[in-house]
Amino acid sequence: MIQLAWKANSRLSALHLAYCTSSFPQLVRLKQSESQESLTSLTPFAGRLDLPEDRFWDLAFQLSIDSSSSQDFAQRLCIRCLPPAARQDRLISELAAAMQGVSAAAEFEQPNFHRDMQLREAPLREQWEAYGPGLWHQLGQWIEPALFVEQAEMCLVSPAIGGMGWAHLQTNRCHIEAVLTNAHPQLTEVMRLCWLLSQLDFERPRYSDLINSRRLRKVAGLAMLPPLVCAAEELGLCRFDGAMLLQAIEVWHIEPSSNKTSVLAEVLMVWWDTFRSGQIDWSVALTGLDRMMSE
Repeated sequence: MIQLAWKANSRLSALHLAYCTSSFPQLVRLKQSESQESLTSLTPFAGRLDLPEDRFWDLAFQLSIDSSSSQDFAQRLCIRCLPPAARQDRLISELAAAMQGVSAAAEFEQPNFHRDMQLREAPLREQWEAYGPGLWHQLGQWIEPALFVEQAEMCLVSPAIGGMGWAHLQTNRCHIEAVLTNAHPQLTEVMRLCWLLSQLDFERPRYSDLINSRRLRKVAGLAMLPPLVCAAEELGLCRFDGAMLLQAIEVWHIEPSSNKTSVLAEVLMVWWDTFRSGQIDWSVALTGLDRMMSE
């Protein structure tokens, strides 16, 4: 069984709110309109650091947890992304100022962060302790158990859109909105938590070397949906079919709702049926899914 360390980090939570405000503005409800300008001020730095937005946020989330200040965060991010000659003091200062603005806006929008996380952690941990071991065990019946990490950190952040999470593939960490209730009874937060944790070992060269790094996080998320839903069906938590996969893709914000989402769910069903019917190695199956997504 995986060993979890539960943590809360205010800078990560602020970045999560910034990401959601930039990516899902229709879902985020802010107390004051002025917060939106501060919370979206980081997004342009993706271009300035020559990163796709998804990769920018992934790195930002990872680095925020170990940063001691906004200045330290900005320096770490620039060192990670830019050659020495491009790490200009002005860029670092502007990035630090934007991060400070994000933190200030998040503190206003989501006050009493640490107290709230203490109150919200207990129900989620209780649900994990009740259903997590069984779900994790069933997941191992569908996918080789060696794929899964043995320990990880689960970082709690304040709810921004009523349920959201992110797997930090390079750090054995995930973060998840600490919501108090299951907004979707057949897609519980424990299922989301297990789904996030199941992706963490996709960074191993056996898998990652065969998939474009820009698509790895999405491939990991999609690949783990069918086995997770199958495992949940074994425990009576939900049913496994294309409609449930489609709902998970949308509810867990893997892909915005559109005609493409329906096609993606159909592709997943075909891919999973193919994997279950033969003796296909998991790494080969992943490259197949990557190709199917690209067609």
